[in-house]
Amino acid sequence: MTSPFTTVRPAEEVMGERKYVPMARTRGKLMIVRPLEYQATGFVTTHKPEGTDVVFCDIAVLDAIPAATDEYGEPLPGFAAGEQFRRQSVLQGYLKGTFKRYIGGTLIGTIYFGPREKGKPPMMWQDLSADAACVQRGQQFLMEHREFLVPVEAAFAPAVAEVPAGPAPYVAPVPAQQHPYAQPDPYQQPVVPAAAPASAPVAGPVYQQPQADAGQPLTTLQQLRAANQVNHLGQPQSEQVPF
Repeated sequence: MTSPFTTVRPAEEVMGERKYVPMARTRGKLMIVRPLEYQATGFVTTHKPEGTDVVFCDIAVLDAIPAATDEYGEPLPGFAAGEQFRRQSVLQGYLKGTFKRYIGGTLIGTIYFGPREKGKPPMMWQDLSADAACVQRGQQFLMEHREFLVPVEAAFAPAVAEVPAGPAPYVAPVPAQQHPYAQPDPYQQPVVPAAAPASAPVAGPVYQQPQADAGQPLTTLQQLRAANQVNHLGQPQSEQVPF
């Protein structure tokens, strides 16, 4: 039978599965900090059950952190030089105020304690980007540990090369099909083929003056017919004379 109850693991066992930067013990240690993300609300802690703001950072401590004991005499682990602490939740007030203004940047510096007002002294950030020796050490670390510049949650998708678009392929126009029930347009003018140019003027009928027989004059009727075969311009008549 499967139990409906959730097994509670000891807090120290859960915390032992992940490394957490001992921020107070990094005082005076050269550090590279990469602020990744600022969350304004909703980060629940033991002292802030209602939720608070937080800055997530990747942190590399270039100097070794020796083992120590806490105020209760419990041993605290040591870390070798160059130890990386990925996606750490930074909750200290002054550090949050500094780091959240440089999301996406790469900072180099160290932690120092500010003036004590009440309780523990505040942790402050000392920028060392103008110190040539510190910058050289930081650059050397990044060259040897390029993986530190890649966020642990990064997922890479294969790049697909884009094929440049060429001209659209030529598509021959489809001739319009005559509808079987189409009727001729009654308003379409018929196409009259151009007449071939005449190579020579066409000769019309040539009028010949009737000649009288030799030695015989024309009668009056013959003279009238001959006169009616031409018009007043001397051109042949187009109609047959009525007699």
